[in-house]
Amino acid sequence: MGAVPDNVSAWLVDRFIPQWLARAWRPGLPGYVESVSWRDGKPLVPETFSTMVTGRLVYTFSLCHALGGGASCLDAATHGLNVLLGPACRPDGGFAHALALDGSTADAHGDLYDIAFVLLALGGYAAVSGRQDILDVADAIGARLDRDPSGGFRETGQASRLRLQYPQMHLFEAFQLLARIAPGRGWEARADAIVDLAERRLLQPEGCINEWYDGTWNAAEADGEPERELGHQFEWAWLLYRYGLTSGASRATALADRLYAYGKSVIATAVGASIGPLPNRIDKTGRARDALRPLWPLTELLRAACLAPPEKANGEIA
Repeated sequence: MGAVPDNVSAWLVDRFIPQWLARAWRPGLPGYVESVSWRDGKPLVPETFSTMVTGRLVYTFSLCHALGGGASCLDAATHGLNVLLGPACRPDGGFAHALALDGSTADAHGDLYDIAFVLLALGGYAAVSGRQDILDVADAIGARLDRDPSGGFRETGQASRLRLQYPQMHLFEAFQLLARIAPGRGWEARADAIVDLAERRLLQPEGCINEWYDGTWNAAEADGEPERELGHQFEWAWLLYRYGLTSGASRATALADRLYAYGKSVIATAVGASIGPLPNRIDKTGRARDALRPLWPLTELLRAACLAPPEKANGEIA
């Protein structure tokens, strides 16, 4: 193992990003490598390539370029962008859910979760490349998203059925990004509509957000038990805190405070005073529903803690 860098930024730019690029980006693939072997870290080339992961990594590699990761980061982001705007783009302007190894369509039915990450990819890439034509593509996608009279967004033709909250959450993330880099093109109103949805329908009396809702955004349960994920409580809090800071919307900050307080109460119930591996799936009492302890809920806690007012964070995340 080489010498430990003097700071996190040096570790990120000099070590982590190059190693991540080497594993995830393979020119010629219709997307990116989505997993590695837990034994030796070698890339595992998949049989199908999801539009969601491609969009997520275009956005992420664009951020890596902005952080100083070098031209290779932009090259990697361009690779994924060409996939999104090429074989992943359907003739009707929508996006396939997945591509096969040869670049043909493996699953033509795209969903709102895919669209959210396509928009993030377009916004992130436009921000670092300066390509204005990319914003025109985003505008066309925005025009396709119909507002539901009950709140939120859905793709044209999507039937009323049980709905997940987190596609709306990632649309909120994309709308905020596009509003910052392309003001005056309707993204501000779309972001505010998501805050309306969170305030009126998604947030439950306990101060949390469930995973599943019916077609008019009433909370749905299975056998009297709601599906809740701790990571999403903090992810919503982070996004709402950021929106409150950038837009001055105090109601967004108030919603974030409630979500952050709920998440912290779950931590106290689940793991006690010390922060360690966190559960994700939780029951209505805040207790873990299984033994899994994924890394991402802790990542969302860190992001929310960085934006929470000091009196809310209480210096817990050092």
